Amino acid sequence: EQRHVHQTVDDGAAALTRRVGLSDRVRVLEGNVMEVPLPDAGMDVVISQEALLHVPDKARALAEAHRVLKPGGRVAILTFHSGEDRRVKKSFEAGLRDGSYADIAREVIRPTPEERHDNPRSSSAKLRWAIKAESQTDAV
Repeated sequence: EQRHVHQTVDDGAAALTRRVGLSDRVRVLEGNVMEVPLPDAGMDVVISQEALLHVPDKARALAEAHRVLKPGGRVAILTFHSGEDRRVKKSFEAGLRDGSYADIAREVIRPTPEERHDNPRSSSAKLRWAIKAESQTDAV
């Protein structure tokens, strides 16, 4: 059964949604990230915030994010641990090399000093993004 939630589940998700400029178009879906109940190439954007830590098969979850993205779609993944960030970085880099992604964040996005002041626990946060290739030959 698919359940669609039309508002963010907490203030952190709302803040990330605003930061990437999608608050007027975002849809949060509750489900299993290793078996996303969505069709192939159906989503414009996939956002994951602090979820990868809790996923037993991180590679599969990252592959599912890519699978559900439309060509030209964007994925943004926020992590809080260096091991998770490393997996996301390597996955996005591999996708860029094999043509699955047209572009990726070259540098990690970190919280601003103001964000760290307002929320000291955000200090370890790292945000990476990627854009799905229009076709396997469109990669940069």
